[in-house]
Amino acid sequence: MRAWPSQAAEATIKTRTEENARLEAAIADAHAQVLAMEAKLRADEAIRRKLHNTILELKGNIRVFCRIRPLLGVWQPRGKQRKKGIFFANWS
Repeated sequence: MRAWPSQAAEATIKTRTEENARLEAAIADAHAQVLAMEAKLRADEAIRRKLHNTILELKGNIRVFCRIRPLLGVWQPRGKQRKKGIFFANWS
């Protein structure tokens, strides 16, 4: 013959069932948060990569713009003794 659970056992089963449902809901919420954070991370990483590449490109452009080359004979002053250093042509 099968014994029926007592009221205390029924209360314990009910409490644990409710606790199990609450924990499953918390796990589902945490999983949704993880998915949202991973999507945000991917978007932020794409922005970071784009900005990093822009910075590297600008550094290269500045380096090229500021590069100093040896003076050509055309740009050196005529009739004057050649001086060492940088000479800027008078454009006016």
